[in-house]
Amino acid sequence: MRILIVGAGAVGGYFGARWIAAGRDVTFLVRDGRRATLAKTGLTVLGLGQDLHVEPRAMTALELNESFDLVFITVTGDALQAALNQIAPAIGPATSIITALNGVRHFDMLRDKFGHEAVLGSVVKCVTKLDEEGRIIVLTPLAQIAFGNWSGQEDERLQAVHTALSADGIDVHISPSIREEIFEKWLLMIALGAANSLLNGDVGTINAEPRGAWAIQEILREGQRGLIEIGMCPRDSAVEAMSRLFSDTASRQTSSLYRNMAAGRRIELEPIIGDFLDRVADHRVYPLISAAYARLAIYMRSKNS
Repeated sequence: MRILIVGAGAVGGYFGARWIAAGRDVTFLVRDGRRATLAKTGLTVLGLGQDLHVEPRAMTALELNESFDLVFITVTGDALQAALNQIAPAIGPATSIITALNGVRHFDMLRDKFGHEAVLGSVVKCVTKLDEEGRIIVLTPLAQIAFGNWSGQEDERLQAVHTALSADGIDVHISPSIREEIFEKWLLMIALGAANSLLNGDVGTINAEPRGAWAIQEILREGQRGLIEIGMCPRDSAVEAMSRLFSDTASRQTSSLYRNMAAGRRIELEPIIGDFLDRVADHRVYPLISAAYARLAIYMRSKNS
């Protein structure tokens, strides 16, 4: 199976390096600058005993003129619209598309562009970052890909994708409940991102303050109520697991929203929290998440000024 990875950042580069090391046929679709870096230095993964160096094959959008069996989209939400046009030559009649994007609205954009059948439901989890030299730093051992048909049924295509994506260090599974997994990942991103940003700390630091411990759980409850309101109900078992995670006084966990803000980088506010508040009937019913959005929006304006 020929795999095209759109983007070679912290997520796409990490999984791509693992698949190349496992002998998969992988090509990266990147911008000119990233291609030049990859040609010069290759792709390096460091951390947690996962050190790896590969020499990847990469191309730019102007060079893309053939279809691939699997397209894995790892760009950020604000880059998706441009990527939709760039990847069109890669999408053939039998191409499957999976994504590592946060939120849910990108699924509608992809299905409108390439059709319902091509776009698999997918949830990708890993905690990695790029350092100043463009190397990928692994922060936790988490590396998971869940995917499936929106109907929940399995077929031969899913088995072929599973075989292609399976590699050492990556937990890959076909999910019969991929819709719920997508909603639950979105809830986690909303609640953790809002809590870290509004309360300015990781989970353990927040819980060290009794009112912080209440606030982080209330943010989770707001997120759950909102998803129920818009018909994207998370499972009770998943919410209970998040509640336990959010009460861990020893946890240093933070969201990518917060880590990027702390590092002075741009953040994915609209696909995660903005889209949530746009979908509910009245954002004032969700005051803590709304306050977190306001703080992050003010930060973004300062980056754009």
